[in-house]
Amino acid sequence: MPLSKKALDMIRENRVACVVLVGFPLGWLAVSLTLSGKAAGEGGLPLFLYSYLCVLACLAALAYSQRQIRGMILVDPLTNVYNKRYFFRALDTEFSRSRRVDAPLALIRCSLVNVQWLADELGKSLELVHRLFCETVASTIRETDVFSRVDANAYTLLLSNTDDAGAQALARRLENMIMREYRKMKPSLPDAVAFGTCCTRLCDCRTPIEVYDKAIRAHSLAVASERNRIMSCTDGVAQSRAEQAVQ
Repeated sequence: MPLSKKALDMIRENRVACVVLVGFPLGWLAVSLTLSGKAAGEGGLPLFLYSYLCVLACLAALAYSQRQIRGMILVDPLTNVYNKRYFFRALDTEFSRSRRVDAPLALIRCSLVNVQWLADELGKSLELVHRLFCETVASTIRETDVFSRVDANAYTLLLSNTDDAGAQALARRLENMIMREYRKMKPSLPDAVAFGTCCTRLCDCRTPIEVYDKAIRAHSLAVASERNRIMSCTDGVAQSRAEQAVQ
């Protein structure tokens, strides 16, 4: 992220602190001129510096506390990835942006199939299995991709400027890399990751929640399938039409 962008984000997040940092010395100067008719003399300068440093320290502590609280609210404590609250906020934002600039938006929902069995086979705790999964995914995706944990065993990847082919390619790459890590501990493991993808360009999605819903349907198909662990929203639409035809 460019330095100027980071600076602007910091100012937006700490507007009150910035106002105080600028306003405090100006206020001190105004009071000094009003009371004495001239700027603070040599006797007042040390007091001014001490007061300013105290205010600066308090604001720094406040900003740090705000970052900590924000992290607790928006980050899953076990896996250190974004949580459901952050995901839905990002989904609304990215969906609006994709409609505004006419760019594709893709969503991947993924999970570990039979995660308790997988943990038993590896001889590891569920926590370690999930952390290894998240570390592998986080090291593979782009900085702009939003990786979130939305359930005990369900994750999402929000991919801006990505079509269905790109989402499918990423899912295959993640599947290979995740299973490679697990098979280092037990080479005979079958595929244990399921992916469901949805792209706004491929499926006619009019709302953000519709993108999420179609990704869930595709993911459910992938979990149920023993041969194809990567499904797209078009697979879900095809199955729904087939079920309606039977009825």
